[in-house]
Amino acid sequence: MTSQTVLPIRLDLIDVPANRLRNLDPAWVDHLAGLIGVSRLKQPILVRPKGERFELVAGEHRHAAVTKLGHETIMSVVEQLTDDEARLAEIDENLVRRELSVLDRAIFLAERKAVWERMYPDTQHGGDRKSLKNKDENQVANLATRFSADAAEKVGMSERSIQRACNIAAGLTPEIVAQLRGTYLVDHQRDLEAFVAMSPDSQKIALTKIAAGDAQNIREAFRQPGEVAGPPPVTAAKLLDIWSRASAREKRQFLSLIKVPEDVADAVVNPRRRSKDN
Repeated sequence: MTSQTVLPIRLDLIDVPANRLRNLDPAWVDHLAGLIGVSRLKQPILVRPKGERFELVAGEHRHAAVTKLGHETIMSVVEQLTDDEARLAEIDENLVRRELSVLDRAIFLAERKAVWERMYPDTQHGGDRKSLKNKDENQVANLATRFSADAAEKVGMSERSIQRACNIAAGLTPEIVAQLRGTYLVDHQRDLEAFVAMSPDSQKIALTKIAAGDAQNIREAFRQPGEVAGPPPVTAAKLLDIWSRASAREKRQFLSLIKVPEDVADAVVNPRRRSKDN
């Protein structure tokens, strides 16, 4: 990276990349426009040069607010950044500025981890142990610390919180993330952790019932009729997952241990064969 330059740049010379991590929030743009209209823009946006134009790195809501006000230019910090450096700056800007939901924070931190590991591949597994003995000769060891430690310092979270957030994101596909949006789960860390521990079938059941209004939360999604309280969702999900991965022999051994009659056990382990026999 080179030194920064701060100057006004014409809005029509700034391009906003399509692969932004967050969508614009119109309500927040209106709020910022009101503030800027009264007290002017106090924090410049961050851009990087792209030929004779510029690419927005951080500050999309400020950029949109100033555009909404009809301004021709916006104060900008101009900095030479690689693609990964630009992505890291975008992520950190969002993590430290506006309050994010638990889900969005997890997604941002997981993306930050992926970028960090591309930038410092030797630190993914603690680095080269032999080279770490001689840090003066190891540029990576001198410049790059463990991801969670660096992120904790940059965004003001504990390492443990960062690790928990990354674990949540690691258990979610883009399709599941899209389905989670609009549910209470986006801002409920404990239930999100329970959700990612579930099997795909259990996740589908929970999302279907919550989206339909048949359950207010994960616990209710698995509550049996007449029950006052359902089973702890994490425990239930883990048991279902273990059962789904067990062999027929292991299932029979388990059912035998809990004194299930042999004919009932056979129906449970081989329901299709039982139905054919009937």
